[in-house]
Amino acid sequence: MMVIHNIILPFIVSLAGLALGYLFAFLAPEEVKPGEKYFRWLKRALLLVFVVVMGYGFFREGMMIYLVVFTAVGLAVGGLDLFKLKKLPGSGGTSESLVVLGSYAFFAVAYFLTAEFSVRLLLASLIFLYGLPAGTLLRKGIL
Repeated sequence: MMVIHNIILPFIVSLAGLALGYLFAFLAPEEVKPGEKYFRWLKRALLLVFVVVMGYGFFREGMMIYLVVFTAVGLAVGGLDLFKLKKLPGSGGTSESLVVLGSYAFFAVAYFLTAEFSVRLLLASLIFLYGLPAGTLLRKGIL
């Protein structure tokens, strides 16, 4: 029962940030287009903060191999976010929506590998905050 309260429930709540960002874009659509640049930079900054906090957690736990691998993967996902590929060949979606999907997969693996509760709770908060601009951009079809 403690696993549900301490691990799974905070992660599920953190995923609500994406839905809340989507709702924000629905409630205030006139604010999305002028703020698109800022939403993108906020998303990138939160990804970088996530990588730093995750690295700190892995360093504190002595999991150096995870630290190296996940820092490299996190920076690669962030680097992909900087490229402006409009459409993927043979798919209906944009490459940026795949970056968001990849980011959430990265977040999930890093979250569940972290053993310390305080770091895990901080990571869940960052996932929630990342979902706000990502959900807003998804709603308007920008991602």
